[in-house]
Amino acid sequence: ERMKFSKLLVATILLNTTFGALAQNAENFDILGIKLGMTKEQAEATLKSQLPNASIDSTEFYRESPGIPKSLAKIKYSYTNNESETSWISLGFLPLSGKIFSISRQEKIGARYKPETWTAFDNLQAAFEKKYGAPTFTSKFGTPPASYIVFDKNMKRTKTEPCMGVVIGSALLRQTDDRCGIELGYQWRQGEDRKFIGLASGLEVALNNYAMINSEIKLINLKAAEIQKQQREQGSRNNSPKL
Repeated sequence: ERMKFSKLLVATILLNTTFGALAQNAENFDILGIKLGMTKEQAEATLKSQLPNASIDSTEFYRESPGIPKSLAKIKYSYTNNESETSWISLGFLPLSGKIFSISRQEKIGARYKPETWTAFDNLQAAFEKKYGAPTFTSKFGTPPASYIVFDKNMKRTKTEPCMGVVIGSALLRQTDDRCGIELGYQWRQGEDRKFIGLASGLEVALNNYAMINSEIKLINLKAAEIQKQQREQGSRNNSPKL
C-alpha cells in the first residue's frame, strides 16, 4: 500500500512529465510544465492547468536604470499539497524580453511529521533521471548531496562544475562565465525524524539559463552605452557658451 502511495506521489511531484530522449534535451526541460523562454502569460496558463490552487505570494520589479526599464523581475507562487503543506515556485524574468530565464521550486512532500507520507530518495532519483537524464555533476556537500545536469552554451551536456554553485536556487541577472548554458539542479530534504534515513520530506529544484542572462546583459550594456552617449551629447550642447 505504501509503495502504491509512493509511486503516486512521485508522479504528482513531476506533473506534466514527458519521458524519453526528446524530453532530455535542454530546450525541453520544464518544472511543473513551465519552460525557460516562456512569457508570464504562458507560464500562468500552464501553472493554472497544473496547480489550480496556486496563488501569487510576492512580486518583484527591476528598478529603472540605463538600459533597463522598470519591468517584472520575479513572481513567486505558493500552493498546498494534499496534506495542507505549503510549497512554492518562483519565476525570474528578463527585463528586456520579458521571458523566463530562471525557475526554482521548493516542494513539501507529504506531511511534516508523518514519515509514512514521505518518499524514498531512490524513487525520487529514478523519477528525475527518467525525466531529465542522469546527473552530470554531483556536489561533495549535503546529505544527500545536490545533483546537477549541466549544459554548455552550445547546449551540450558537460561534466564541468555548474555555474549555479552549491545553493540550489534562482539565477541572478548578472554576467556569468561565457561557457555557461542551461543548468538543472536538485536536492532532496531529509525528513525531520532521523529514524527514517533515506526518506525525503521535501525537495528543491532549479532550472536556469545562463546563456540567456549573458545575452540579455550584452543588450542592456549596449542600450546603456547609447543612452549615456546621448546624455553626454545633450549636456555638451547645453553647456556650449554663446559666441
